[in-house]
Amino acid sequence: MKLTLEQRMAKDDAVHEIDNIMGRYAFYHGVSMHQKCLELHALDTPGVRAEFPFGIFEGREKITELYTVMVGAMDDKPEARAGSWHQTTMTTSVIEIADDLRTAKGVWMCPAHAADAVGPDGKPNLNLQLAKYACDFVQENGEWKIWHFRIFGIFGCPFDKSWVEIGDTPPHGPGDLPPQFSPSRPPHPFYQYWKGAPYPTDEPVLPEPYKTFAETFEY
Repeated sequence: MKLTLEQRMAKDDAVHEIDNIMGRYAFYHGVSMHQKCLELHALDTPGVRAEFPFGIFEGREKITELYTVMVGAMDDKPEARAGSWHQTTMTTSVIEIADDLRTAKGVWMCPAHAADAVGPDGKPNLNLQLAKYACDFVQENGEWKIWHFRIFGIFGCPFDKSWVEIGDTPPHGPGDLPPQFSPSRPPHPFYQYWKGAPYPTDEPVLPEPYKTFAETFEY
């Protein structure tokens, strides 16, 4: 069925709104405003989840724990944040809005850097990173919100070494988390750069035009 002018305009507006959501996420995360990141998620919608390389967090309670206890541990402590700076950029977006205007899908390439005042060796450190973000969005109370949020890690390396230098051996898994940081379940397997592995061409799968969420897939 051919879309009406009103439907096409509504889809264009939705693309702009969703691009802004992910832009806000990047700005909030970069300055440790994780309560604001939390508010971008569809916490009242069944099936809401966020997947990081260290685990999958499902439902309002677990996602709130993720942003307030885990990644948000330093939000209200300026003295603990001194010397730290994490910045992720959202680039190369591919966004598709369902014809029924109820859901949407999008992917982004995300180069990043992470400066920690105190690293594992007790000294300041800087890491360069690259990841992809893939998200499903849903209308909740008349607003677009993040429904399924998923990060695909690609590489992370200290600033004085390239990813090729640290990619001589297969990467380790996400590792064990303290009990207070327990995710709902482990993350899906994802690519991490090393010299013995070909780069995947279909991770994540790019969104294609669709009519309703029932005929597509979940990130």
